Amino acid sequence: MIYVYELRVGERVIDVGVTSRTIETRLYEHTRNLGRWPNRTDITIHSVSEWLTLKLAMKEEGRLKLSYGLEWTERNNQIKGGMVAGPKRRVLKRKDILEIRNLSDLGVYQRDIANQYNVCQRTINKIVNKISYAEIV
Repeated sequence: MIYVYELRVGERVIDVGVTSRTIETRLYEHTRNLGRWPNRTDITIHSVSEWLTLKLAMKEEGRLKLSYGLEWTERNNQIKGGMVAGPKRRVLKRKDILEIRNLSDLGVYQRDIANQYNVCQRTINKIVNKISYAEIV
């Protein structure tokens, strides 16, 4: 099963995600030393729904992120000497997603679009083919 979950601080939702691991494991990963919120003890995790496929789970994740006003982010980890050198993060907003689709419709290569927006080509492919939650936009 694939789980869609919400991370909360009190009643406020700070993130929505997808995992195939247990919800408790995912909370640990977020709050350990190398996670996004290291050593935070006030974060709780809530399972929202279960899905059979990653594609369906990502659609639900996107619907929830958009409803909470959260942004879609992509992290590109650079590995140097066997160690992660730190994530580089690119935020794609609704406007960017629509522009990416328009460029693709005009015949611009996905490779060129990926370079322009500083994201991987796989992300562009997902946006153009409406595989990720960006299809809700």
